[in-house]
Amino acid sequence: MAARRSRAALWVTAGALLALLSGVAAADPAGGPLGVLELTSTSFTPEMEKLGDRWVLMEFYAHWCPHCRQFAPEYEKVAAYFALRGEAEPVVMVARIDCANYNDVCNKFDVRGFPTMKFGLASDMAAAALPKLEAVQPASRHADSVVAFLAKHLNANFEWAEPDAGSGNGIGDGGSASASASAAHKSVSSRKAGTGLVAGQGGAGGALAQQQQQQQQQQQQLTRGGGGMHPPAQHRVDLEDVEGATLQSWRYLTASPQLLKGPEARQALKDWVDLLAEGHPVDRCRHGAEKLQEALDELWPDDADEPEAGLADLSVCPNSQFTDWHSCRGTRPDSRGYTCGLWQLFHVLASRLPDTENAGAVWLAAVKGFVMNFFQCTACAKHFVRHASSEEAAAVRLRRDAVLWMWRTHNIVNRRLAAEDKAGPSKADPASPHEQFPPAELCPGCRKADGQGPAKDEAVPWDEEEIYAFLLDYYSGEPPAAAGDAVGGNASNSGGGSRQAGWGDAALLDGGGGSSQAPEAPTEGSSAAAAAAAAAAAAAGHAGSPEGAPGSDATTADSSLVERASGSAVKVFSEITEPNYSLPWQREASASATASGVMALGPCGSPPSLSLSAPAPAAVQLKRRWDDRRFAAQVVSVGRDCDVALLTVDDPLFWEGAVFATFGELPYPRDPVSVVGYPIGGETISVSAGIVSRLEVTPYSFGGRELLALQIDASINPGNSGGPVLNERGECVGIAFQAIDSAQAENVGYVVPVDILFHFLDDTLTNGEPSMDAFTGFPSLGVQWQRMESEVMRRAYGVQEGDGGVLVRRVFPVGSSAGQLLQDDVLQRFEGVEIAPDGTVPFRTDERMAMSYLVSQLFVGDVATVDVLRDGEPLQLNITLEAPDRLVPFHLNGQDPSYLVAGGLLFDVLSVPYLFSEYGEEFPKEAPVRLLDLFLHGQKNSSDEQVVVLNRVLASSATTGYEQFSDIAPRNTRLLSFNGQPVRSLAQLAQAMVESQEELLRLGVDYDVRGVEVLILDAAAMPNATRQVMQAHSISRAVSPDLLESLGMAATDGP
Repeated sequence: MAARRSRAALWVTAGALLALLSGVAAADPAGGPLGVLELTSTSFTPEMEKLGDRWVLMEFYAHWCPHCRQFAPEYEKVAAYFALRGEAEPVVMVARIDCANYNDVCNKFDVRGFPTMKFGLASDMAAAALPKLEAVQPASRHADSVVAFLAKHLNANFEWAEPDAGSGNGIGDGGSASASASAAHKSVSSRKAGTGLVAGQGGAGGALAQQQQQQQQQQQQLTRGGGGMHPPAQHRVDLEDVEGATLQSWRYLTASPQLLKGPEARQALKDWVDLLAEGHPVDRCRHGAEKLQEALDELWPDDADEPEAGLADLSVCPNSQFTDWHSCRGTRPDSRGYTCGLWQLFHVLASRLPDTENAGAVWLAAVKGFVMNFFQCTACAKHFVRHASSEEAAAVRLRRDAVLWMWRTHNIVNRRLAAEDKAGPSKADPASPHEQFPPAELCPGCRKADGQGPAKDEAVPWDEEEIYAFLLDYYSGEPPAAAGDAVGGNASNSGGGSRQAGWGDAALLDGGGGSSQAPEAPTEGSSAAAAAAAAAAAAAGHAGSPEGAPGSDATTADSSLVERASGSAVKVFSEITEPNYSLPWQREASASATASGVMALGPCGSPPSLSLSAPAPAAVQLKRRWDDRRFAAQVVSVGRDCDVALLTVDDPLFWEGAVFATFGELPYPRDPVSVVGYPIGGETISVSAGIVSRLEVTPYSFGGRELLALQIDASINPGNSGGPVLNERGECVGIAFQAIDSAQAENVGYVVPVDILFHFLDDTLTNGEPSMDAFTGFPSLGVQWQRMESEVMRRAYGVQEGDGGVLVRRVFPVGSSAGQLLQDDVLQRFEGVEIAPDGTVPFRTDERMAMSYLVSQLFVGDVATVDVLRDGEPLQLNITLEAPDRLVPFHLNGQDPSYLVAGGLLFDVLSVPYLFSEYGEEFPKEAPVRLLDLFLHGQKNSSDEQVVVLNRVLASSATTGYEQFSDIAPRNTRLLSFNGQPVRSLAQLAQAMVESQEELLRLGVDYDVRGVEVLILDAAAMPNATRQVMQAHSISRAVSPDLLESLGMAATDGP
């Protein structure tokens, strides 16, 4: 077994994190909207520089902004309109960026409200040249008005027509996958849990129809069976969400310096901080606001137009334990959340006012000033300010006035939004319809005797005395204390597992509506000190439970141990740029992927700073469970064989208070396990429970190897890949990585076990530190063998009675056993372990495992002792183990594909990514049989051997007469010979073409069983034809860089 060495780093599955290697991502299954270029802080400037002098329409939005979601389908229509006009390149490129996540970019454009649109040249966007950019202010927020505005600006005749092709999921319906107008979205599915599905473009009808259908289906699923998303209502506001809204609001306003200018903004900020300090229900937030009061006078004096930079460094809720939304969690990533929590905060602050003269007026002025100055959903803010400036609002003086005004206003808007939902596609979260609050089951006395029915219209006969008493209790009551905080100096929100009944984030700030999905369970533990003790226990190699804490007995199953250990899970965000294996001079459009990871310990419990020996293959960010920030990460090493990657973070803030995983032993069948991670279906951490079903050698779908894996019945869904799988003591026993499609089997998931993880890490260590190119893979014996379960067969090969062994049927010419083992050898023992006639070896005490398990426990370069029976005589061999070298590789180790364009002929190298690109996920059924035979059974005869395929024939002067080549042989036909010589590799072919002195070029292709077809080309016509093809297809280089290097040519030499 591989020695275990523990290092501070992050484990994720290679397929989930590096979906760029397989072309799939844990994104919304509907793909990205047609024509919309989704941008991030990393991609904004490079993408704009790439577009250069082309026109760009840019939307600056926030995913939490209700009116951004409302506008999204119209904006996507604009993108589809320009993408489908028929030009080679769209006249206007349509792009957008989420300012809630990438505010650093939006600040450069002085964005003060959402959504904001700007128009100009891409080069001016890249430089943030504001004077050269036009503020887009169409007559209405409809697609035709936006197009009309652009037509006027460009003096062009854009005749509006509704786009025929719909867009996929965008912010309007919860999607997040990146796309561009030229992106050819491929439908991809896989056993890999972490990579998910990326489907094709939406069909006719567009995002609106698609959204409506999805919402109807989702609502049916949520309400079916009377349970699911609607557990019993809780009887107190969820103060964890109130704290979350406080944190988010402070972060948004301090991250937007353009909002913090002038005396009006200063007064609004001061009033808001005073309100928080006076009545915030969470101690740390109230005390934090009190400190802000003291700091504001110094950081923003009366005579200053804007605050000093230090304001953003102050925390409104120091040492907050908020991780994610609970009762305000939406069923889509863009629904509810911040706006729901902010409304709860307004209600709570009103209910906790002192019962004194003018307290209500002070509250309303502070809330109105906050929304008007700092809430960046422009239309939402206008709606609220209009209500807050009404005659009814002017009458607010007392606490009672404030509480009831807030309640009436919320219900008034909910009625309006409910009517809008009936009239068209609903903007509400499917699980949170717009309903009147409180429902009868939550407050039976709030309706008068004749009004016990559902409250959905103006005719509800409310009893305002009962309402007022209920609201005070609901929003300012004192539920039991939660971990690490107190409410009102006494107790904290219990959180619980039930929804917050009521309107959620409906009303003015959002269309969220009433009930919500069940929130995640509250974090166990008693204090920050206890959390630190847990981390210290983890560093010492224990289960992560502080002494004296519940469940500290490691022999007892305790959900608190799993809950605490789940803090080691992180969410991984990566940007993907995949090569186009079919047109290898191009790259696919960038896309986004999410996965999970797990933090592990470093030497002496401290995380080292690791640097890459090669550039990271993707832009990666990480988010810890108990942190709302994203941190840039670096890919240290990738184990494609075992679907594992190693990352690190240089920013020390990421590691502060980190919960590190401790690793347990390999579990047994029926042992309970919990899968922790961030799968699709929500934004918060997910925990699913099950048992270990079996342990066996299993095909790893990403790397094509067969290695030890755990099979479990706990759910593993797209996005789970890379997350820790914990035993009942909270110890990590592996990481989730793949699952069988539910259409084939239910709840069959697979886990990379700890033995494989530590093998990968030990293999990666170079001079004490991991490095990108150190991983050598898992070795293979390099033979095909046959069982010898027949007694007659064993007797024929001289096997003694009671002995075992398997028959060697084939020795691979390139591999560990070449020149050592022979065909018809009987392989009887490996490293002294006897091999049974069925090919298994003893495993632990009373189990058996495939013999390849023993080989995989060693390392490339190790010398293994093998006992064989050859011609009836025993023989012992010492075999130096090598990694398998497949004729048709499963992956290209992060390298771009090789290609050669000669005349109109495009030559590629056969690989699994190439087959996937050409034939999709069903390539084992759709690809030509002769190529599949090479993929399944082909072996190299020399280390440099490749399968060279003629990808396609492109029209050119040299290929005239071969336009119908598909009549001779199908696309992707193997090239067997060039000028009578066998083709061994693409580099050899390129060299032969360069050196050829023949007037005619003869190419032999493998047609079918009937023989070889020949193509004959004029050598003199080839150079000019190559230039024609390169110009026609925008090919910058006729030969891939690796072939240029093999030819000894610089990138500037020739085409």
